[in-house]
Amino acid sequence: MARRNITAETWEKARADYEFNSLSYSQLSEKYGISKGALSKRVKSEGWLKGTNEQLVHSKVTAIQELTELDKQIETLPVNTRIIVNAEIDRRVRLAGLMSDGIEKAQVAINDLLDDSIAEAQRMKTVQERATLLIPVTDAHSKVTGRNVKSVFGNEGAAQQKGSETDEKEERRNSLAMRLLEKHGGKRG
Repeated sequence: MARRNITAETWEKARADYEFNSLSYSQLSEKYGISKGALSKRVKSEGWLKGTNEQLVHSKVTAIQELTELDKQIETLPVNTRIIVNAEIDRRVRLAGLMSDGIEKAQVAINDLLDDSIAEAQRMKTVQERATLLIPVTDAHSKVTGRNVKSVFGNEGAAQQKGSETDEKEERRNSLAMRLLEKHGGKRG
Protein backbone atom coordinates (compact mmCIF):
# COMPACT_ATOMS: atom_id res chain seq x y z
CA MET A 1 0.00 0.00 0.00
CA ALA A 2 1.41 3.41 -0.92
CA ARG A 3 2.50 5.59 1.97
CA ARG A 4 0.32 8.67 2.44
CA ASN A 5 -0.51 11.25 5.05
CA ILE A 6 -3.51 10.21 7.09
CA THR A 7 -5.53 12.99 8.68
CA ALA A 8 -6.33 13.12 12.38
CA GLU A 9 -10.01 12.85 11.44
CA THR A 10 -9.39 9.62 9.52
CA TRP A 11 -7.49 8.17 12.50
CA GLU A 12 -10.39 9.11 14.81
CA LYS A 13 -12.90 7.40 12.51
CA ALA A 14 -10.68 4.31 12.24
CA ARG A 15 -10.33 4.17 16.03
CA ALA A 16 -14.09 4.46 16.50
CA ASP A 17 -14.67 1.62 14.02
CA TYR A 18 -12.04 -0.51 15.76
CA GLU A 19 -13.24 0.15 19.30
CA PHE A 20 -16.99 0.42 18.84
CA ASN A 21 -17.68 -1.66 15.74
CA SER A 22 -14.89 -4.23 16.26
CA LEU A 23 -13.60 -3.90 12.68
CA SER A 24 -10.45 -5.92 11.90
CA TYR A 25 -7.19 -4.45 10.60
CA SER A 26 -8.10 -5.74 7.14
CA GLN A 27 -11.50 -4.06 7.22
CA LEU A 28 -10.02 -0.80 8.50
CA SER A 29 -7.24 -0.93 5.92
CA GLU A 30 -9.73 -1.36 3.12
CA LYS A 31 -12.16 1.28 4.43
CA TYR A 32 -9.62 4.02 5.25
CA GLY A 33 -6.64 3.18 3.04
CA ILE A 34 -4.33 2.74 6.02
CA SER A 35 -1.75 -0.03 5.97
CA LYS A 36 -2.17 -2.85 8.47
CA GLY A 37 1.28 -2.09 9.85
CA ALA A 38 0.40 1.56 10.49
CA LEU A 39 -2.85 0.45 12.13
CA SER A 40 -1.08 -2.06 14.34
CA LYS A 41 1.48 0.52 15.42
CA ARG A 42 -1.20 3.12 16.23
CA VAL A 43 -3.42 0.61 18.06
CA LYS A 44 -0.53 -0.46 20.29
CA SER A 45 0.93 3.00 20.87
CA GLU A 46 -2.43 4.59 21.76
CA GLY A 47 -3.88 1.57 23.54
CA TRP A 48 -7.04 1.19 21.45
CA LEU A 49 -9.53 -1.22 23.04
CA LYS A 50 -11.38 -3.43 20.58
CA GLY A 51 -15.05 -4.10 21.16
CA THR A 52 -15.44 -1.48 23.88
CA ASN A 53 -18.98 -0.70 22.72
CA GLU A 54 -20.17 -4.27 23.20
CA GLN A 55 -18.94 -4.30 26.78
CA LEU A 56 -20.53 -0.90 27.49
CA VAL A 57 -23.88 -1.99 26.07
CA HIS A 58 -23.80 -5.19 28.12
CA SER A 59 -22.92 -3.20 31.27
CA LYS A 60 -25.72 -0.72 30.60
CA VAL A 61 -28.31 -3.49 30.12
CA THR A 62 -27.17 -5.18 33.32
CA ALA A 63 -27.30 -1.88 35.23
CA ILE A 64 -30.82 -1.14 33.96
CA GLN A 65 -31.98 -4.60 35.06
CA GLU A 66 -30.41 -4.13 38.51
CA LEU A 67 -31.92 -0.65 38.88
CA THR A 68 -35.36 -1.93 37.96
CA GLU A 69 -35.08 -4.61 40.64
CA LEU A 70 -33.85 -2.05 43.20
CA ASP A 71 -36.74 0.30 42.37
CA LYS A 72 -39.16 -2.54 43.12
CA GLN A 73 -37.42 -3.18 46.45
CA ILE A 74 -37.36 0.51 47.37
CA GLU A 75 -41.11 0.82 46.71
CA THR A 76 -41.76 -1.72 49.47
CA LEU A 77 -39.94 0.42 52.08
CA PRO A 78 -41.65 2.96 54.36
CA VAL A 79 -41.81 6.51 52.92
CA ASN A 80 -39.16 7.98 55.27
CA THR A 81 -36.72 5.21 54.42
CA ARG A 82 -37.40 5.68 50.68
CA ILE A 83 -36.48 9.37 50.96
CA ILE A 84 -33.19 8.50 52.69
CA VAL A 85 -32.37 5.73 50.19
CA ASN A 86 -33.15 7.98 47.19
CA ALA A 87 -31.01 10.79 48.64
CA GLU A 88 -28.11 8.36 49.07
CA ILE A 89 -28.52 7.10 45.51
CA ASP A 90 -28.47 10.69 44.20
CA ARG A 91 -25.30 11.41 46.23
CA ARG A 92 -23.55 8.33 44.84
CA VAL A 93 -24.54 9.18 41.28
CA ARG A 94 -23.05 12.68 41.71
CA LEU A 95 -19.84 11.18 43.14
CA ALA A 96 -19.60 8.72 40.25
CA GLY A 97 -19.92 11.64 37.81
CA LEU A 98 -17.15 13.53 39.61
CA MET A 99 -14.95 10.43 39.55
CA SER A 100 -15.58 9.98 35.83
CA ASP A 101 -14.67 13.61 35.16
CA GLY A 102 -11.49 13.19 37.20
CA ILE A 103 -10.50 10.05 35.30
CA GLU A 104 -11.03 11.81 31.97
CA LYS A 105 -9.01 14.87 33.05
CA ALA A 106 -6.15 12.68 34.32
CA GLN A 107 -6.04 10.77 31.02
CA VAL A 108 -6.04 13.98 28.96
CA ALA A 109 -3.26 15.45 31.13
CA ILE A 110 -1.04 12.35 30.89
CA ASN A 111 -1.66 12.10 27.12
CA ASP A 112 -0.61 15.76 26.76
CA LEU A 113 2.50 15.13 28.87
CA LEU A 114 3.45 12.19 26.68
CA ASP A 115 2.90 14.19 23.47
CA ASP A 116 4.95 17.13 24.81
CA SER A 117 7.73 14.78 25.94
CA ILE A 118 7.89 13.08 22.54
CA ALA A 119 8.13 16.49 20.85
CA GLU A 120 10.88 17.53 23.28
CA ALA A 121 12.76 14.23 22.79
CA GLN A 122 12.81 14.76 19.03
CA ARG A 123 14.91 17.89 19.63
CA MET A 124 17.48 16.04 21.76
CA LYS A 125 20.77 15.05 20.21
CA THR A 126 21.50 11.69 21.84
CA VAL A 127 19.58 8.48 22.34
CA GLN A 128 20.56 8.49 26.00
CA GLU A 129 19.01 11.94 26.53
CA ARG A 130 15.82 10.82 24.76
CA ALA A 131 15.61 7.65 26.82
CA THR A 132 16.20 9.56 30.06
CA LEU A 133 13.21 11.75 29.24
CA LEU A 134 10.85 9.26 27.63
CA ILE A 135 11.18 6.12 29.76
CA PRO A 136 9.76 7.67 32.98
CA VAL A 137 7.06 9.52 31.03
CA THR A 138 5.93 6.41 29.14
CA ASP A 139 5.95 4.44 32.41
CA ALA A 140 3.78 7.11 34.07
CA HIS A 141 1.46 7.14 31.04
CA SER A 142 1.07 3.36 31.22
CA LYS A 143 0.33 3.43 34.96
CA VAL A 144 -2.29 6.19 34.71
CA THR A 145 -3.92 4.60 31.67
CA GLY A 146 -3.96 1.21 33.40
CA ARG A 147 -5.55 2.68 36.53
CA ASN A 148 -8.15 4.45 34.42
CA VAL A 149 -8.99 1.22 32.60
CA LYS A 150 -9.39 -0.52 35.97
CA SER A 151 -11.57 2.33 37.27
CA VAL A 152 -13.84 2.16 34.25
CA PHE A 153 -13.94 -1.60 33.60
CA GLY A 154 -12.98 -3.01 37.01
CA ASN A 155 -10.02 -5.32 37.60
CA GLU A 156 -11.53 -8.25 35.72
CA GLY A 157 -12.62 -6.08 32.77
CA ALA A 158 -9.22 -4.43 32.62
CA ALA A 159 -7.56 -7.84 32.52
CA GLN A 160 -9.84 -8.85 29.66
CA GLN A 161 -9.10 -5.62 27.81
CA LYS A 162 -5.34 -5.94 28.22
CA GLY A 163 -4.95 -9.70 28.10
CA SER A 164 -1.36 -10.81 28.17
CA GLU A 165 -0.22 -7.88 26.04
CA THR A 166 1.07 -6.10 29.17
CA ASP A 167 3.78 -8.73 29.71
CA GLU A 168 4.64 -8.68 26.01
CA LYS A 169 4.90 -4.87 25.96
CA GLU A 170 7.09 -4.86 29.06
CA GLU A 171 9.29 -7.56 27.57
CA ARG A 172 9.63 -5.66 24.26
CA ARG A 173 10.31 -2.39 26.10
CA ASN A 174 13.02 -3.96 28.27
CA SER A 175 14.59 -5.68 25.26
CA LEU A 176 14.62 -2.43 23.28
CA ALA A 177 16.08 -0.51 26.22
CA MET A 178 18.86 -3.09 26.61
CA ARG A 179 19.69 -3.01 22.88
CA LEU A 180 19.77 0.81 22.89
CA LEU A 181 22.02 0.90 25.94
CA GLU A 182 24.35 -1.73 24.47
CA LYS A 183 24.48 0.06 21.12
CA HIS A 184 24.62 3.64 22.33
CA GLY A 185 25.76 3.24 25.94
CA GLY A 186 28.28 6.05 26.29
CA LYS A 187 28.29 7.26 22.68
CA ARG A 188 26.97 10.63 21.53
CA GLY A 189 24.56 11.17 18.63
